[in-house]
Amino acid sequence: MSAAVETANLCEQIAALRAQGDAAAGEEAIAAYTAAGQLVPTPADPDDSDEDDSNPPPREVLVAGAAVLARLAEAHVAARNAADAEDQSTRRGHAMRAVAAGQKAARCDPQNWRGHWFTGLAIMMLQPKVPRSKQAVAAFEAVIKLDAALDDTQKADARRALEAAQQRLQKGRDDLPMPEGCVLC
Repeated sequence: MSAAVETANLCEQIAALRAQGDAAAGEEAIAAYTAAGQLVPTPADPDDSDEDDSNPPPREVLVAGAAVLARLAEAHVAARNAADAEDQSTRRGHAMRAVAAGQKAARCDPQNWRGHWFTGLAIMMLQPKVPRSKQAVAAFEAVIKLDAALDDTQKADARRALEAAQQRLQKGRDDLPMPEGCVLC
């Protein structure tokens, strides 16, 4: 089978599972989107020189994969919000899976603002920590850089989310205790 046929078949499989997820709700949607996401190869990290990038996945597969992974992240965010407030383990699990799906979506297609958006949104749902806040800021900055793809409401939401992430980052830095004997204190 030729590479073009394999790519077309893979895109069709991803699209079929995405359609199943779109027609479903809750855990059924998550299951369909997860199955589609598992078909999506993870591209090499451009920041990791040890990864082999000699045979990158086809762009069409990455774009289709990013779209379904962004939907998976969105479904996990919705499931996290729908979970009982007392069930912190379930809420945290959905937020962590939303982060993972959003990050993979953004890596597959950096021009897909939804991958960056749901990465930042899910990170902000986790317990505040400086490294997480930095990641949220970076995710929302990536959304804002893609402003041509956003309508005015989405641009305003992205700016508010970035501001909230920056404030959370600053608070985290301000709350860090300085070591004893620090000459900067």
